[in-house]
Amino acid sequence: MSVKQSILIIGVISLVTIFMRIMPFVLFRSPEQTPGWVKYLGRVLPSAIIGLLVVYCFKDVSFTTNYYGIPEIIASILVIISYKKFHKIFVSLGLGTVTYMLWINLF
Repeated sequence: MSVKQSILIIGVISLVTIFMRIMPFVLFRSPEQTPGWVKYLGRVLPSAIIGLLVVYCFKDVSFTTNYYGIPEIIASILVIISYKKFHKIFVSLGLGTVTYMLWINLF
């Protein structure tokens, strides 16, 4: 791929990204114009996405071999407990990630 093609691809991707980021503000200028189905999706999609991420995270865990899923379970429980206590998502995710990475690299 030439430099010209690379620049063209980056330019097109940038324009599409800008367009996609601007369109909601163009389509829904005020809260009164926002359709009910968009408000509904705004309420239910965050929980659905979190559920999907949890399923995705545990899809390859083998509960019958090696560590029996113990690192994943411990990290997940730690994330849940720390989030309930501190209500800081980045602290909880960081703590869970560090715990999981230490477990799989040290044991």
